[in-house]
Amino acid sequence: MYMLLPPTLLASAAAITAATAPAAEAAASAPAAAPAIGFWQGALLGLVQGITEFLPVSSDGHLALGHQLFGSGLEGTQRVAFDVALHFATLLAMLIYFRNEILSLLTTRRKVIPWILLGSVPAAVVGLAFKSRLETLGDNLPLVAVCFLVNGLLLTASRYLGVETRGMRDMKASDALLIGLAQATAIAPGISRSGATISTGLICGIRREEAFAFSFLLGMPAIGGAALRDALEIGSLATSGSWGALAAGFTVAFFSGLASVWFLSRLVKRRNLLPFGVYTIVLAFVVFLIWLAR
Repeated sequence: MYMLLPPTLLASAAAITAATAPAAEAAASAPAAAPAIGFWQGALLGLVQGITEFLPVSSDGHLALGHQLFGSGLEGTQRVAFDVALHFATLLAMLIYFRNEILSLLTTRRKVIPWILLGSVPAAVVGLAFKSRLETLGDNLPLVAVCFLVNGLLLTASRYLGVETRGMRDMKASDALLIGLAQATAIAPGISRSGATISTGLICGIRREEAFAFSFLLGMPAIGGAALRDALEIGSLATSGSWGALAAGFTVAFFSGLASVWFLSRLVKRRNLLPFGVYTIVLAFVVFLIWLAR
């Protein structure tokens, strides 16, 4: 067959083959891309998420510190996707722990459903409007320190300003909106979603156990919506070689989250959230000193 081709065409084909052969061999021998995050790093971050998601100390703030201390290697949308996957794990833990409260929304607490929808609006607006800006907030240590300080002051204020006189069924639209605004502020790393919403509920006059339950009922649409919003990024992260770390983080976050929410429910009943306020205030200064030392 080669004899039927013109000499110039044969020469061109030979040149192309010679030029592309080394590149093809190099591509075949090149090692596969290393995952952006390791298995044990994923497990440690899952533990951080599971413990701090329900305690009023800000899981986002602790995850931001964890990514930097553990050197996860994730940045931008990949980091956000990984964190959202961990939040989804703790959402499943919430669904299991609060299954009776969820069922009560269909029976004895139907009046609470509009307040959950109303309270979800602020976080949805902030999350959709400022998604690209929120991705880099965890890298700003001074901002994380300020948010930890705000979180601690809010928890401390609820200890002295909370007047517990009403239940969920006695809530007003203004209560739901204020608690929803508190949840929206918790998008910033360092402000605890549970801490902000429970504290605001107490300041609005909601009884402690009812404020605790409403806080997590309100958080479910926000966390679920964030997981759906970033589903494609989570999928791309899983197929990028980081699936082992993602699976480890998800599993650890789920089981540690179940233990953490049980622990917090006991603390709320004992009116003992003030130590978390002191902890996050101290942590704010520690983070600020870490930033200064860099």
